[in-house]
Amino acid sequence: MKSSRIPTLIFGFLVLSAVLLAALVIPGAKDDPSPGATPERAVPVLWFIVAVNFALAFLLFALSRAAATLANWRWRVVICLAALPMVLMGLAMTDGAFAYWGHGAPMRPAAVAMFGSAGSNVVAGILTTLLGLLRSKPPAA
Repeated sequence: MKSSRIPTLIFGFLVLSAVLLAALVIPGAKDDPSPGATPERAVPVLWFIVAVNFALAFLLFALSRAAATLANWRWRVVICLAALPMVLMGLAMTDGAFAYWGHGAPMRPAAVAMFGSAGSNVVAGILTTLLGLLRSKPPAA
């Protein structure tokens, strides 16, 4: 796979993660019928994750374009470090998905969507690491 396609894939996975959360998980979390459910605490956190995913998607896309023209190894390190919040958010969402799964049948669609969102974040993190490691240097002048 060409490293020039990786930023587009990362962008797509992060946007997919945000859309799954906004379209399927958040409406399900608002209507959680489980006793002891606290949608007033869960929904703002989910919206925050949506915002962070969109911000990371656009920031990383712009950063990868800028880094393509620079031979500085620091850009590659910054891109690799950008993978950390993606993977950590994916792992945190997995915990929430298991919790929703335990709330019973009414929350299963939201749990499945949250597993998909978490997987998208982890895949985006792995691709971001690859982007930082595979980023080719510009030709010497």
